[in-house]
Amino acid sequence: MKIKALWGSFFCAVILIIHSPCDGEGLVAKVVEPEVYAQSSLSVVSMNRNIIGPIIDIYKYPLKSFEESPLLTSERTHPLLAGCAVLNLVREAYMSQNASELSTAKKYLDWLAESHHMYQSQKQSKIWQYNYAHNNLAPGWWSGMGNAAIALAFRAGYEVFHEPRYRLNYEQAMNGILLPVEESGCTIRLGPDAHWVCEYVWPGMDEKNSYFVLNGSLMAMLSVKIMADVTGDERYKRAYFRYINGYKTIKEQFFRKDDKWTYYMLNPLTTEASHYAIYELKLFDALYEITHDDFYLDDISRRRKIFKESYPVHVDQENQFLFSLIGLPNPYFIDVFPITIDFISKGKVVYSKNIKNIFDKTINFSKRAFLTGQFRDDSQVDSFVVKSFDGGGYVELFSSRVDEVRFDWQSALPMPIKYTIKCNYDANCISSPQKTTEKNIDHLVNISPGRVSNPEVLSHYTNSQARIVFGLDENVSIQDNKYIAFIVNSDQKIKNLKFTIFDKKGKSISRYYPSIIPHQDNVLLISFIGFNKVESFSNNFNILHVTLFTRDLEDKKIDDFSFAIKNVFLLKNNAELFSLLGSDNYFLIEKE
Repeated sequence: MKIKALWGSFFCAVILIIHSPCDGEGLVAKVVEPEVYAQSSLSVVSMNRNIIGPIIDIYKYPLKSFEESPLLTSERTHPLLAGCAVLNLVREAYMSQNASELSTAKKYLDWLAESHHMYQSQKQSKIWQYNYAHNNLAPGWWSGMGNAAIALAFRAGYEVFHEPRYRLNYEQAMNGILLPVEESGCTIRLGPDAHWVCEYVWPGMDEKNSYFVLNGSLMAMLSVKIMADVTGDERYKRAYFRYINGYKTIKEQFFRKDDKWTYYMLNPLTTEASHYAIYELKLFDALYEITHDDFYLDDISRRRKIFKESYPVHVDQENQFLFSLIGLPNPYFIDVFPITIDFISKGKVVYSKNIKNIFDKTINFSKRAFLTGQFRDDSQVDSFVVKSFDGGGYVELFSSRVDEVRFDWQSALPMPIKYTIKCNYDANCISSPQKTTEKNIDHLVNISPGRVSNPEVLSHYTNSQARIVFGLDENVSIQDNKYIAFIVNSDQKIKNLKFTIFDKKGKSISRYYPSIIPHQDNVLLISFIGFNKVESFSNNFNILHVTLFTRDLEDKKIDDFSFAIKNVFLLKNNAELFSLLGSDNYFLIEKE
């Protein structure tokens, strides 16, 4: 049975679905003129994808039978994913106008309203809580993102089914966002008419201990703006302007001072992962689309420039091009979405190249991590656009003229650096062997897990580590070099590592690294931008500590084993990265 909406000359008519006890049977379309459309012809169910995409693309769930849904059977309740899934189901059912799908979507709405595991309902508001711990947060925390997705889902449900309880639920969910944290809401005050909607909320949270996670606040802010436009509710309009004012007061704190990268959150200050940077760009595009507010153009422009400089396209004189899918701030795994590059001549796309199966680990890493190709001389390509497909739609990362990126990238080579080592704790330096064709080893280290540990003293845990101190023969500039790479081979798997660099004043910054696979040449690849508090660090360093944590090996009573250091390289750009990873059979551990 097909349901069709009827459009009058002067108003938007919607469908009222009257549901009989039989699933999918007896669903009758009845034309109504709800008062909610009096102020606006917009609706959540038909909202422009360029606007609502950052929300509906968070989680899609296929239309399956209600009883089989993992949303219902999972021990964990995730309000954000549940809200996005139900929002998608309602929109898809509305677009298909299929009676069975409409019935299924309605069941999910009723479940979200009545049977969701944990929610705290007050007279005028409702928050959907998470029933599991997250980092230091105990079960029962809540989120502006979760409530925002659920509010949109109920609003969509009200537009399609026009049941008053769906309206009540979206209004309560919206109040759960707009109310201050002390009243079980998600909002903190930064100043007069300047508010912040929080992704992570817990009892006692305030402006001093809030995480200030940007992507969650932007998503909730976009949702509030959508609701303001769709309903015409003045409360939502005022709330949006207070949220945008709040972002304006702290906006610059999310950028590095040199504009080379961005921060995920402010407390503690955390370098942003690439996929979050892409998602935020998508959110800013959507906010500009719905508001046409030029304020957002600055964020969009600066963030695209950051991607252009951090993930550049190199084109040589023969029109051969290179794009690296690994880069800042964590180059040891692919943290972007599938990439397409459109090459343009006089405003028209004349050639495209993409790479899709980037997470298929049965494919050699170097074939997934780099996109290469060549466009014809006679194609007269003058520019290109780099796009990332996040599963729902394309996000433009940046565009450029070809003449701006000409570079003989195939001649780029990483620079080996001279160094000496010292060994501490569980590590013992063996006299440096001469490099041979067979071994090609700079230094050999013997590691004895738990060698200096003593379970009877508190320092036992501190001593469950092997530390190798690298003294570099020259000062290394973190401004002039993008990455440092260590080629190592270990007889045992090392689960966790830490890199620490020291400047001349003894100040240090550090970062962690996933693991080392045994009996294979590993490339330990780190970027300097990925170090915590790197902005407060002086430009040059010549001391670097590599700490290998050995507690798990100690517990397994592993005997002494060898750890070989084969080379250390400095890399200035992604072309040198391509040269390094494509030249030898190195293993680069990919973070799960």
